[in-house]
Amino acid sequence: MHERITPELKARMVGGGKYKVLDTAVIHPRHLLDAIMSDEPYPIRALFVMGSNTLLNQTDPIRTAQAFKKVEFTAVAELFMTPTAQLADILLPASSWLENDEVADTHMGWVALIRQKVEQIG
Repeated sequence: MHERITPELKARMVGGGKYKVLDTAVIHPRHLLDAIMSDEPYPIRALFVMGSNTLLNQTDPIRTAQAFKKVEFTAVAELFMTPTAQLADILLPASSWLENDEVADTHMGWVALIRQKVEQIG
């Protein structure tokens, strides 16, 4: 997917070009928080957080909470009611790897077949 990002879009991306190794569609969390708090290079108005307890995995949880409260809308998809999920405007249920048949691709030369272990709820 990141191959489709044009140089023009990359230049507009929050934190774009700051890390040559991660110069893809990935935004470093620190740069995202900076952008939310400063509205530079543009205002961040919504967040979608999936399977990441962002509030507790950043070095400054107070600043992270302030940033989450500043955006207009936050959706979180999570397995558990984490501190980050508690800040969400809407909480979406996530399914675990135990609920689905899946092929896991590790990008290290091997794949694994995962068989469903429990029924999905709902």
